[in-house]
Amino acid sequence: MDRLVKTLLLGLTVGIAAGLTGCGSLETPRFTLPFRGDKEDGKPDMKDVLPPQKMVSLWSNTVYTAPGKPATRGMAARVYFYDANRKTVPVEGSLIVYGYDDSKSTGTNRQPDRKYVFKPEQLASHYSVSDFGPSYSIWIP
Repeated sequence: MDRLVKTLLLGLTVGIAAGLTGCGSLETPRFTLPFRGDKEDGKPDMKDVLPPQKMVSLWSNTVYTAPGKPATRGMAARVYFYDANRKTVPVEGSLIVYGYDDSKSTGTNRQPDRKYVFKPEQLASHYSVSDFGPSYSIWIP
């Protein structure tokens, strides 16, 4: 499992670099992390926002539960984007997470085992403001 987690993190970094086109949010189940502190209206303020230059993602193994549905194991992340001034900023665009199971093969040019695509309108629904600034909470089964 540790190899899969490391590989998913690498895939996320590559996927975001390839799929990021601006500012937006995702539409998947929301979860609560200890450092969450949502803005009241839940929408990003795009006034005077510079384009993102870097990102940081914090991943955690978790279980998603919903009333009337079975619990599902997965991974949760809080994703931050930074502008050229090292300030966290909201983004618009797609987020792509590639998952690789590196216990299967050692090839260098292989296809991802999983691909999770969050379209711009979906990514927007995952936006919130934490103590560290604007961010996006995502969950992957």
